[in-house]
Amino acid sequence: MLTLADETGFLSTRCLTQNPCLTRAIHQASFHRPARLGDSIQFDAWVAMTGRSSLWCAVTASCTRHGRLFDALFVYVLQGGGSKGLPQMQALDPDEKHWQELARCLRSSLHPPEPEAGETQAP
Repeated sequence: MLTLADETGFLSTRCLTQNPCLTRAIHQASFHRPARLGDSIQFDAWVAMTGRSSLWCAVTASCTRHGRLFDALFVYVLQGGGSKGLPQMQALDPDEKHWQELARCLRSSLHPPEPEAGETQAP
């Protein structure tokens, strides 16, 4: 399921950028319940947030019989690095807002802001 989720996220980023992206990380992967033999599984993905060359993509998997099976936040980077100006994403519903806020919090915790010129960092 993780491989299919990654491929779904890749397709979502590829549609937005028209360029190949590489998987950088997977955050908050949650397997809520198992899929059963014969279940039809639907994967959904949307780019929750963009950076200079990174795209934070929420991916969910669900089926009609059991509801949500899986969700995670994938981070992709543009192949070759630099960007041509990735668009800023706007969340349209509560689920998208949740993933966008999660992506912002994770990015802030992983990449604290640089100190201003003349400031020193505490050890």
